[in-house]
Amino acid sequence: MKPRDSAPDALVVFSVRNPDARCAKCDDETTRWFRLIPNAAGSQDALCMRCSGLDDLVLLPTGNPRLTRRVKARSTRSAALVAWARARKRYERAGWLVEEGAIQETVKELVREGRDPRLRKLSDGSWSFPLR
Repeated sequence: MKPRDSAPDALVVFSVRNPDARCAKCDDETTRWFRLIPNAAGSQDALCMRCSGLDDLVLLPTGNPRLTRRVKARSTRSAALVAWARARKRYERAGWLVEEGAIQETVKELVREGRDPRLRKLSDGSWSFPLR
């Protein structure tokens, strides 16, 4: 399952609401974000962020296209976070998982340019966003 507007080779991480979901490798049940990895049997295993090597990425939620474009361009690794939309009965992008340094640098750059007044309050380093 790939979001329509992401690049064909983009990594996709799924936000899971099932309380019984577990990582196939470490059996962790505390995480709610999984990456699907093909296994030898031909199906897919759900791996947690740590086991899939994406645990250093942070959430950049949807809502600010200018920030998202610039952060994705600056980040060396990124993954689309998708969540099931019950009303539409399909997966929709909930944001991007990107490197923390890329967000910090981009926010500072946009504040210096003065192009996005919404980011002024984030320039002090308190840019972290609530997780869904």
